[in-house]
Amino acid sequence: MIKNHDEVELSDIILKVKQVVKITSLSQATIYRYLNDPDSDFPPRIKIGAGRVGWRASSIERYLNTRNGVSL
Repeated sequence: MIKNHDEVELSDIILKVKQVVKITSLSQATIYRYLNDPDSDFPPRIKIGAGRVGWRASSIERYLNTRNGVSL
């Protein structure tokens, strides 16, 4: 589970695409390609405002755990 320096659970924070890129080591193009692939298990994005999307940190963490057993 993602935690900040004070050990506060941050699993429901919304990550921006640049943060998802950094955490997953996937390129932005790959992330969007996965989103357009119906067979992909990449977590869906959520709308956070006009023209802005994000991902729940908990969804990204689950995705990484299923891919290679890594915990954030």
